[in-house]
This record gives sequence, structure tokens and C-alpha cells, in this order.
Amino acid sequence: MYCTVAAIMVLKILRGIVCVATVCVVLSTVAVAIGPRLDTADQPVANNVVSASKNTQPSDTQQQHPSAHEGNNGTEPAAAEVVPCGNATDGGGSAEVQSRRPVAAAAAAASSKLNNGTCVSAFCAATDVNPGDRDDDDDNVDHRNKSATGRAVDVINGTAPLGQQQQHQKRPMHHQLHRNVPRHHQHTAAGDIDDDPFVYGSKKVVLKADVLRHTSVLYGLLSIADRDGLSERCYRELQRVYDGIQQKEIWAMKVLDSSGSQESGFMWGHNHWIGSEKGCEATQSPLSITLSDRYRRNMKPNLVSALAPFELDYRIVFAKHQSAWQVEVKFQSENILHIGVCIPRSCSNDELHNLTARYFDENVVLAQDIYEFKPNVLHVKNTTLDRAFWTKPSVFIIGISLTFTLLMVYLAHSREQRSIEGKSHRRADESRATTEGSNTAPPMPSSGDEDSTFTDKVIDSFNLRKNLATIFRTDTGPQSLPVICGMKSVCCFLILCFHMQWYTFYTVHNPSVMLHYAEQIRFQLVSNAPLLVDVFFAISGFLLSYNFIRNRSKVQEVKANSVWENGKLYGKMLLHRYLRLSPMYLFVTVLGELTHSYIVETSKFWVHERSDLGCQRYWWRNLFYIQNLYPVDDFCLTWTWSLACEMQYYMLFTALLFVYAKSSRFGKQVFGAFAIGTLLLNVALTLNLRFIPSYDVLYNTGDALYTAPWSRVSPYVVGIYFGWLMASSRDKFNISQNQYRWYWLLACFCVIFSMHSTIKRNFPFPIASIVMVAVRWLISWAACWVILATGFGYSNIVTRLLSTKFFVHINKLTYGIYLLNPLIIIVTFGVSDSSVHADPIPAIVMALGVTLLSYLAAILFSAFFEIPYCRISSEILKLNRKIPATVTDLRSTPVAKGDGISPQPPPAAAAFSPVTDVDRKTK
Repeated sequence: MYCTVAAIMVLKILRGIVCVATVCVVLSTVAVAIGPRLDTADQPVANNVVSASKNTQPSDTQQQHPSAHEGNNGTEPAAAEVVPCGNATDGGGSAEVQSRRPVAAAAAAASSKLNNGTCVSAFCAATDVNPGDRDDDDDNVDHRNKSATGRAVDVINGTAPLGQQQQHQKRPMHHQLHRNVPRHHQHTAAGDIDDDPFVYGSKKVVLKADVLRHTSVLYGLLSIADRDGLSERCYRELQRVYDGIQQKEIWAMKVLDSSGSQESGFMWGHNHWIGSEKGCEATQSPLSITLSDRYRRNMKPNLVSALAPFELDYRIVFAKHQSAWQVEVKFQSENILHIGVCIPRSCSNDELHNLTARYFDENVVLAQDIYEFKPNVLHVKNTTLDRAFWTKPSVFIIGISLTFTLLMVYLAHSREQRSIEGKSHRRADESRATTEGSNTAPPMPSSGDEDSTFTDKVIDSFNLRKNLATIFRTDTGPQSLPVICGMKSVCCFLILCFHMQWYTFYTVHNPSVMLHYAEQIRFQLVSNAPLLVDVFFAISGFLLSYNFIRNRSKVQEVKANSVWENGKLYGKMLLHRYLRLSPMYLFVTVLGELTHSYIVETSKFWVHERSDLGCQRYWWRNLFYIQNLYPVDDFCLTWTWSLACEMQYYMLFTALLFVYAKSSRFGKQVFGAFAIGTLLLNVALTLNLRFIPSYDVLYNTGDALYTAPWSRVSPYVVGIYFGWLMASSRDKFNISQNQYRWYWLLACFCVIFSMHSTIKRNFPFPIASIVMVAVRWLISWAACWVILATGFGYSNIVTRLLSTKFFVHINKLTYGIYLLNPLIIIVTFGVSDSSVHADPIPAIVMALGVTLLSYLAAILFSAFFEIPYCRISSEILKLNRKIPATVTDLRSTPVAKGDGISPQPPPAAAAFSPVTDVDRKTK
């Protein structure tokens, strides 16, 4: 019985084993039969092999737009399988996997040549499966082998295969992306699978595309671009950039990286989203960065050398906003966004203008939501120089001027060489005659100046060696006042530092912080440097009256002349002054117009002061020195207003000195009435304009209170009075040493108080108006008193320092420095690839550099364009003029020690000695 039971159990076990075996055989057969078909479906990620999701049925979008599946020949498959570098497949595998091994091996070989042996792009080899051919396994395998071989990814440049590039270029952008939904959020109709097949490291290439769309202006522009309003080529290349960024192709990432995006500091005026023009250029030609293969680097290989497949340009978009979240100073141009984008060259500025306007209208920028503004696009420009620039009249004028000047320098040099050779021959003849004992008298050496004609003297005026020697000569005559040289040099440097603030303001991305620094007590000497222009006016008035009144022969000549004769003498004096100042001034005016035109065309910044337009329209105002009678916005070179004031004051007070020479009493009465009237007029003007020394009021009242000649004449009046006092007092001026010390301390107090009177800038306007008028008189009085005391022999360590030879040399260049330093500043900062961060220490370093450049440029311009015409002007004055034989040279007149002036009157020409040249002032 037990045997029977055991036999039954064994039979049941055997029957179960047979059933299980049968099921396994059936399942194995089924698996073998359908295995190849499952190979094209979704596969799990294993051994770092990542495949793109595929559907056997095309999505709705694919059905409606068959062009999305077209490749080079119109048969591009719908999706691609991606195999990373260095990963073939697991051992055996299917026939299809085996067929992909050559491609994977090639990719791995390419990867092994890289510095770190890693893959560059998101994928390294790709195969495609045509859904229509899936029923034929053998054909399908052959097709995928050819596709994988022909469409291997460019590992070196990190770009997608050509077929896929063209596939994405031909897909309409407005079907790839709903207007406000990025592509990576769209899904296919079947299976809710992402439409974008590109993956990297088991993750999507651009995971935060929506965030990028709201923060990157370029990416936002690409996301809304469609065929409407864009040329076909522009649209296709914009789409190619978009796809390249999605795939993280190196060249496309360079484009994205070089385009601007919002930066911190918006509240304090940071409107410069400039990006990098050099970065955009790096997509066309690699930067010169040599990297050896000696070291292991954590960077994408060929990150430097990868280039874009088409031409791109760097453009700047200017858009004005009205955000209440940004400090508005009402100072120059504000609230203008500077947005740099790197876009295809095929896109015009008008297309970019319209696209950017639509981008802002749709409120895509994140900053628009945070800071509540809607920009209005003003202008779009590229930073390349137009060929028409070289056909401007200013280019022709500068060329003619340089050619003429260089020709005259050459003629002067040749004439000097012939003169030297002639002197050598004469010396040889004299030596030979002496040696031979000839009884014939040697020829008398002739003076070159006596034998020279007026034309020869004009040519000699351009002798470069003599002109440079004049610049570096530091000897002074006994009648000179060298302390003036030091005062002008120091003031010139401080005003140059102020120019560093003024003419770089449009390039600074934290202008509010810059104004904060300017109001600090330690920077008052620089921020209030425009007040030092009054020192220049006072010195100029002092020299005019002092030189005129001490020249007794001229005073007697004016007194004896008729009205007509005095009119001719007055005209000669004006002509002399005009010829001395105008040649270099007008040359720099033309150069300034050309410089501003260059900056406007090539700079990345919105240029507020359009001196190029002012010079093109109103150049004649500068020619006649009347530009300060018009609004500042119409100026040609804004810093030349002081020259116009100087010329007008010279004309006015020279006529007044002629009246004084005719009748001293009447001249004094007229002068006194003029001085009082000037004081009352300035008080009335400042009170009427409700003046306070805040920067917005200073800027917006500049026409009436800063550049107008009637508002700046007070210091000139003070200078005229002190010059008359020094010339007429002579030995009558006598104070004790104790009085001198008190006056010196009072002068120091006036200077310190004047330069620090704006520590508190929110005074009530009546007090602020009176203080403004007072400080101009006080600082002018202090400067003139120091000159007066030094001229009468009173000195201290400060005046002796200001009288050193170094300042005597610098003083000869102040005119050139005054004219040239704004141009140097504008060019240096205007062509910069990035905006400037206002910081005191770098600003001081830059000021020193600009000072050096201005000094070197002033030497050249003075030698070529100033001193020659000063010499020519002096020769013109000598024509038809008889020099009295009894007049002695002023420089040879002995002077008692400590005496400030010689008791003998100087000749007429001494009034125009280099040491007492007209004041050269800065803005």
C-alpha cells in the first residue's frame, strides 16, 4: 500500500515538472519570436547606455508637419538612439546591437584622444530607425548601421549630427513651442513622453529652460521668434541657436554666455546688461589661448576652439524704462537699459528691434515683474564702424592739417640743416684765412634773423627742435610770477580728476554710488573742482590788467591815439590772441567731432553728450567763441565753454582798459559799477532759480549758472582789480610779517571753505544761493592775494613749492592738457568691453594714467599746433612796427633781491611772454 501511494506521488511530481517545462519552452519560443520587435521600443538604461524614447505611431504634431521628419534627403527618421562614448553594449546582444559596435568603438577612440578622456557632447554616436521599415528586420538592421556610421556626432566641436541639425532647422518654431510654454514642457500625444530626445547623463540637457527664458534676454527672444516679421534665413538661424542651446552644443553655449542678462544693483542704476562682445567674436574665430595637454583640466575639450556654423554679430539694444524701483537723479541720461545680444548676422537691426519690443510687451523678463517696468525700445545698433565714417569732412580736414604741418616741419628742419652747414663753411673759411695769414678781412657773420624774410620766419616757427626746447625750458624772467604756474598746474590736475567723473558717467553701472562717493568730505576737492575754473578766470584777469597797466609805453600810446588808431591797436591785440589760441583749439574741435562720431558708432553705451551732432551743426559757434551763449545740449565739445568765456572777457575788459588809459577816473567808475552790477545779477539769478547744490539742480541749471558768461564774470573782475593794484602800487604795498601770516591764514580758510561748502547739499535755497555767489568771490580773492603777496616778495614753503621749475614746465602744457584730456577719457572708457564700477581706488589709478597720457599728448600738440602759431602771431605784430632803440631787454634788467617787479617798464612784447600767457583752463 505504501508503495502504491509513493508511486502516485512520484507520478504527480513528474506531471508537474512536465507542465512547468512545457510552459518554459512556450515562453522561450515566444520571446525568441518577438525579441527583435521589442528592441525598438522603450528600453531601460543600463551600463550608461541611454536611448531616446520612440513610438510606433507618430504624434499629432508629427502627422500635421511631415517636414519635421525630413533630413538631408527628406527621409530623416523621427527619433534617434544615442550611445555614449566609450560604452558599446553588453557582451553578445542582438544583431542590431552588434552592428552598432563599430560606431561606438569609433566614438570611444575619438574620446580617448581628449585631455580627460570624457565625452564632449551630449551624445557621441546615433542610430535612426525608420518606423515604416520596422517589419523588415534585416533591412532595419542595415539601415541603422548606415545611419549610425553616417550621422556620428561631432565629438570635437560638440555639435549635433548634420541630419538632426537640419531636422530641427526645418521644424517650424511656433509648432515646437507654444508661445509661453518652453519645449521641454511639451509632450507627445502618445504616452505623454517628452518630444525632445536629447539627453545627457540620464537627464534632460536643459532642465530649467523656463527659468532661462525669463532671465536670459537672448533665450527669451529665441523662444518667441516666429516667421512673422523675420526673414527666412534669420528665422532658421535663430532656431538653430535655440536648438543648440537646448542640446548644450559648445558654440551655442558661447552665444548664450556672451549675451547680456540682468545683474545686481538695479536699484542704484545698473542698467548695463551688456554681455561680452569678445565672447560673441569667439564664436567666429577662437581666442588665442594656448593650453598644453600636460595637465588634467575639468573643462570641455575644444571649449575655446568650437565655432558657430554661421556668422553671428554682437548688437546692443537700448530700451528706456520708468521703474519706480531705481534711483532717478535727473542727471544726464538715466533709465536706459543696455542689452547686448549675440545673434545671427542675417538678422537686421529692424528685425531685432521689433522682436525685442514684442519680448518686452509680453512681459517675459523676470526683472519686469520684480521691478515693475515696461521698457520702450529706443534704438538697436551694431558696434562695427561704418565705411561712411572715413568719408566724413572731418577726416579730410584732419588729413590736410596734418599734411600741412608735417610739410612745414620738414621745411623748417631742412632750413635749419642748411643754416648749420653754412655756419660750418664760414668757420672753415675763417680758420683757413687765419692760418694763411691773409690780410683780407674775414667776412662778417650775418644774422639769420636779419636776413630772413617773413616767409622764412613762418617756416622757422615749425622747427620741432626749437619748439620742444621751449616746452622744456624752465628759466623765468625777473618780471614773471612763477607761483601762477603752480596754481594753474594743481587746479588743472584736480579738474582732470573731475572730468574722470563727468565724462565716464555714461559708462558707470552704479552711478548712484558714484554720487554718494562725490558727496563724501574726503572727495570734495574733486567733486567741487568746477569751482577752480574761477581760479583760472581770476588769474587771467589778473594777468591782463597787470601786463597792460605796467606797460607804460602802451598806456601812453593808447592815451595819445585817436579812436581810429586805438581801434586798429585793439584789433591787433585780438588777432594776436585769436592766432595764439585758435589753431590747436580748432584742430582739437575737428578731432573731437571725429572722436565722438567714432564712439557713437562703436561704443556699447548710450552717449548722452552728442558733440558730434553739435560740431556738425554749430561748428561756427566755436569758430567765433560764442558757443556758451547757447544751450549746453547744443555744444560742440562741452568743455570749451570756458574758452568762449575767456575770449569774451578779454574783449570786454581790454576795451575797459583802453577807457582807463584815456581817463583813469572814468575807467574806475565804470569798473566799479560793473563789479557791483555783476554781484547783484548773480545773486538775483541764483535766487530766481532757487539754487541748491544738489547734483540734479547743478546739472539742470548749467545753462544759466555755469556756462553763461554773465554768471561767471565775477572772478575775472576780482583778477582785474588785483592786477591793477599790483601794477599801480609798486613800492607802496607794504605789510608786516604778522599781517602777512593773518592774510595767508584767511586765504587758506577761503579756499577750504569754498571747496567744502557742499558738504551739506540740502541747504534752503536762499542760503545756498548766497553761499554759491560768495564762494566764487572768496576763492578768487584768495588766489589773487597769494599772487600779489608773492609778487611783492612775501613767500612761504607753499608758494616756493608752487614756484618750482617742475610747475613752470607743466604750466606750458596746461592748454593742451585742458583740450585733450576729455577726449582721452571718452575714448578710453567709451570703447571698453564692459561698464565701469565706480570705486575710488581704481578711479585714482585711472586718473593718474589719463594724466600721463594727456601730458604726452599735450607735448606733441603744443609743439605742432600751439607754439608755431604763437611765433607767427608775434611776427605779425612786429610788421610795420618800429622798436625803440633805447628799450632794453627785460630779462637782463637787474633786480634787487626779494623785489617782485622791476621799476622799469617792459617792452610791449613782454606783455605776451610765455610765463604770463593767457590762462588755459579746464571745465
